[in-house]
Amino acid sequence: MLNSLKKYSILSIWLVFSSVVSLPSFAYTITDASQVSFKIPSIEISALEDTEGNIKFEQLKNDKSLFKPLSTINFLKTSNQYWMVTKLENKSSIDKQLIFDKLPNWEKFKAYIIKSDEKVEIVDKNQSSYSSMINPSVGSNLVKITSDQFDSRFAQFNLARGESITVFITVKANYHFKHPDLSINFADYPKYLELKRQSLYFEGVLLGAILSLLIFSVYNAFIFKDLTSTCYALWLFFSCLLPISLSMLDGQRFNEFLIDVHDQKIFGIELDFFVLYVAGCFQNILYILFSLFFLNIKSQNPTVAKTLIIYCLLVSVYYLFQLFVAYDFDANILWVPFYTIHVAVLLLILGCGINNSLKGHSSTNFFNIALVPYILFRIFYSLGIVKWWSPLTLLPDSGLLYFLKYSAGIQQVLSITLEAVIMSLAVAHRSKALQDAITQSIQEQKKFIEDQNKTLDLTVTQRTLELNAKKANIQ
Repeated sequence: MLNSLKKYSILSIWLVFSSVVSLPSFAYTITDASQVSFKIPSIEISALEDTEGNIKFEQLKNDKSLFKPLSTINFLKTSNQYWMVTKLENKSSIDKQLIFDKLPNWEKFKAYIIKSDEKVEIVDKNQSSYSSMINPSVGSNLVKITSDQFDSRFAQFNLARGESITVFITVKANYHFKHPDLSINFADYPKYLELKRQSLYFEGVLLGAILSLLIFSVYNAFIFKDLTSTCYALWLFFSCLLPISLSMLDGQRFNEFLIDVHDQKIFGIELDFFVLYVAGCFQNILYILFSLFFLNIKSQNPTVAKTLIIYCLLVSVYYLFQLFVAYDFDANILWVPFYTIHVAVLLLILGCGINNSLKGHSSTNFFNIALVPYILFRIFYSLGIVKWWSPLTLLPDSGLLYFLKYSAGIQQVLSITLEAVIMSLAVAHRSKALQDAITQSIQEQKKFIEDQNKTLDLTVTQRTLELNAKKANIQ
């Protein structure tokens, strides 16, 4: 009886201890069949919330009692620092060169890798801007770049065949982009670089389509000089900034192809984030203004027009808040209402477009056709941002469908591209209608002048005859 009680006490103590101290007991195994990019399951990650930001790696290495299950942390606070720990084992047939994947949104990132021989390798890479110094710092001749000139943007390390490691990671969330949860992602570096070109091709096609339409819209705005054409051109301009400033599956493009934004800030905000938010804000507002003028909503429904103007003000307030206010509550408290109102406004505009079509305005037919896929993809994008279930998760992991499934940035850019391409037909139809109206007006004026000239000639002729008759009578 005493032995049974003793065993029960020991078991109870162990259960209580295991509920408080939750370190991963099994290592995540890498094999030859592992994916190129993979995520560590949450049950194999333990986490710690450091509210003061003064916990050091040496303390955690020797005392792991502070760690708890990852599921105990609901959402991240930007004022806190977080620690994660997991184990990794390479059972493949070759040595692996790995990188920490999906890190663009962390304000701070640092990893401590404990090797099999207990040596510690530190991977210290601040990837908040996901920056690469290849173009701005070494010039345009890529062939002559030396190793000491090139600063890789990836946080990478080596894992020998048969080696097991323990990885401690400390991160701090960026208040511009809240992480909905803590996670650890790795990728096979050499194969990852080969596969990323698919994303580059896809993003390049989308950007090229928007850019070509931008050239047409600028010319169109220059010819007609009206608010509708001007808003459409400006909307496309800020839409062009989104494919290169949004974070795609493997990072941002803004600092890779245009300028060096490494450590560059505006008002204390990273330049790439600042460009992204400015582009997102004006892209949103200008599309609403374009719809307002294109559908002539102000004259047909003043109440709806006022609603759209109020929404534009709300968008400005929202983006200013996201840029300059560091908040520590769950981001979905902001995102869910905002994106719900956004979709509701788009549906309201669609209703106005359908009403115009019923009145016989043929150019709004293209407008409505363009708006339908735009609304659908905006809904998918919103669901991805707030991390709710989306129908796109049912897509297979193959080809271009992979990008639609996992990248909210590509979903948004694709929606804008489809909208811009189809909407260009509506703008072209409207431009032709305007040109026809101008031509008709010119012809009517020409006919009016010709009629006036004929009337004048007839009047002069009649008056001349009258004068001649009077002169004859006098004589």
